[in-house]
Amino acid sequence: MTKHTPGPRTMREKEKCGVIDLDRWIIECETNVPGHKNQVATAGYKPYARLIAAAPDLLEACKLALQEFNEMGYEPPKYKIDLLKQAIAKAE
Repeated sequence: MTKHTPGPRTMREKEKCGVIDLDRWIIECETNVPGHKNQVATAGYKPYARLIAAAPDLLEACKLALQEFNEMGYEPPKYKIDLLKQAIAKAE
């Protein structure tokens, strides 16, 4: 598996290229060149595009939650910790 493209990501509706366009949404991320973006993915369904665009933020939120649990000494139910760890492992 390749490493994910870091955020922040944005999404925009693609200009119509024909009568049927299954990949209507473009997900992009910033590059080192000001004003230039790289296309990360395309999606035909807006909720999928939003999820792809939010993925780096969701991964970071999972990592921070796990770190907070460890630092605070808070022990939530094991299945919650396992869910966080599984989500992080799947994303990385």
